Amino acid sequence: MKLTQGVFASVLCLGLSVQAFAGSFEGVVTMKETSDGEATLKKTYFKGDKMREDHSDGDYMVWDAAKKEGLIVDAKKRTVIVMPWPDVKSVDAKKMFEGTTVTKTGKSDKVSGYTCEIYLSKDQEDNSSSELCVAKGIGNAAMFGIMGGGISGLGGYPSWFRDLVKDGGFPLRHIDRDESGKVESRGEATVEAKRLDESLFSAPAGYTITDSATMRSSSGKR
Repeated sequence: MKLTQGVFASVLCLGLSVQAFAGSFEGVVTMKETSDGEATLKKTYFKGDKMREDHSDGDYMVWDAAKKEGLIVDAKKRTVIVMPWPDVKSVDAKKMFEGTTVTKTGKSDKVSGYTCEIYLSKDQEDNSSSELCVAKGIGNAAMFGIMGGGISGLGGYPSWFRDLVKDGGFPLRHIDRDESGKVESRGEATVEAKRLDESLFSAPAGYTITDSATMRSSSGKR
């Protein structure tokens, strides 16, 4: 498994306390990713204990560590699903990282003015690899709690992953290569520290709001 920035997004799952990752960074991280000649932009917003991820189709997700819940916003349907953290399936860390080896190179670089440490990962199954440049002080409690329904702390995660994410670690650059060393995709972020309006992390006015428990109940009656 390639250790890309996308993998970080899918492993926002550590079940840590809000206090453990209460970061001071407030602003927007815009990741420009290029693959097969096509470029896409992905924005992640951080404010206090809140985080928002925008999708290219106009939908977005908000996670709030203080409330311990998430909002899944569908712009086309104009709906919002409220999802408490316990409703989010816990990640099997051992299975997710099986066959992945990660090495801290001891080297560093700067991306968008932030110093980041370089890690190399390799997938033992297909011999593909990834290089990550991880900056500290950006990730917050929302990032490291949203999928930790059944996980307490970092006990289920390998030591290299704990090292990557401690102190608010967040990847600002990734380079993914195939087994021959050819670059398959690349992403590099621009970091903009600025004050963000609270409305970015709230359900839009006029949208239909449903909680996940109600959805399960309605599904069970069919």
